[in-house]
Amino acid sequence: MPNAKVVPHQSSKAVSVVGDKYLPLVSGRETGDRYAIFEVHCVPNGGPPPHIHTREDESFYVMDGAVEFLAGDKMVKAPAGTFVNVPKGTLHTFKTSSQGARMLVQVCPAGLERFFEEVGEAPGTPVTDAHIQKVMVTAPKYGIEIRV
Repeated sequence: MPNAKVVPHQSSKAVSVVGDKYLPLVSGRETGDRYAIFEVHCVPNGGPPPHIHTREDESFYVMDGAVEFLAGDKMVKAPAGTFVNVPKGTLHTFKTSSQGARMLVQVCPAGLERFFEEVGEAPGTPVTDAHIQKVMVTAPKYGIEIRV
């Protein structure tokens, strides 16, 4: 059985994925692949393209800022304090406000963190076409269908 874990704020290794900073709080390696949780710092007016996770449910808790989610056929405005759950197989995306946002994101089961590790760059690295292409090419390996 995995051991209890305490993560001091900002002590984990963060990566940048298309400008957003992903700070892993607990990974599948530590939970027997049951779940993973990240703190995500999203850039202003940012967000991923519409996509589907075929392997995991994804939940978002908006801590700071505001986010607009598309989950299935529902468009939802999500200010700080809002929780959004997206079951696997659901087309979804989000866009942050002009101030950006900070969210807790959980995936069940774990595994998405390995995608972030593979495509992530050092925080603050400028987003390039090569990085975007790496994300697009690597996504299917992790059961992510990007709809552009």
